[in-house]
Amino acid sequence: MPPDAKSLIRLTRTPGIVVPDTVSTGPIYALLAALGYLWAVSGSQLWRRSAISGWVSLGNIGTVYSAQNIDIDNNADFVVVVNAPKCVLLSALY
Repeated sequence: MPPDAKSLIRLTRTPGIVVPDTVSTGPIYALLAALGYLWAVSGSQLWRRSAISGWVSLGNIGTVYSAQNIDIDNNADFVVVVNAPKCVLLSALY
């Protein structure tokens, strides 16, 4: 290590890390891993990703004015996405 190094440990990337794909061009406002999928709110779209089908758009949830307007959560059967004052309720079978 150089004598003027800020860290005593060498920081390097992990070999094998790759970016598998891109959701969309919009900013990511919310992510949730639930019910065997990865759910994302990107721009004004709700997306679902599976290992088999990749990213699938589930539709427009309206204009997102800030990340504070978005809430996403789940229980054993459903995912709920709130873009105040709208609410979207989805099952994994959607």
